Amino acid sequence: MVMQLPEEEDAYKVSRKKMLAKLDILMGGKVAEELIFGDNEVTSGALSDLSEATKLATDMVTKYCMSQQIGLVSYGNGDGEKMAALSGYTTALVDEEVKELLAKAYNNAKKIVTAHSRELHVLADALLEHGTLTGDQIKKLVPPSK
Repeated sequence: MVMQLPEEEDAYKVSRKKMLAKLDILMGGKVAEELIFGDNEVTSGALSDLSEATKLATDMVTKYCMSQQIGLVSYGNGDGEKMAALSGYTTALVDEEVKELLAKAYNNAKKIVTAHSRELHVLADALLEHGTLTGDQIKKLVPPSK
């Protein structure tokens, strides 16, 4: 399990750029499982990340007006009464936009994890040995790239 601590500014507003990066991060676990174990051995372990990614992408489209196809219309919290009142056409557009955001995030995560597969294996081995790692331990194992 990986946990991100919120930055102070996150309590008030989050940019589209940060939301897209969060989607990439949320897809990382699924991508790592696929690359390490193969498609046939992927587990349900990434379920909570995939659920969170789907909710975030849906909010981006329906709540934060971050969709060119939907436009500058906010449908509240993304799953309430306003969403139920959407036409079939609009619902299909929302689904299409959400799937597109998630597919892009998956592809971005796959590029990143593939490019850093050595670091992935170093961390995986350390986790198998120690069970948990702190941020400082991770930084020692995998120094930030310059």
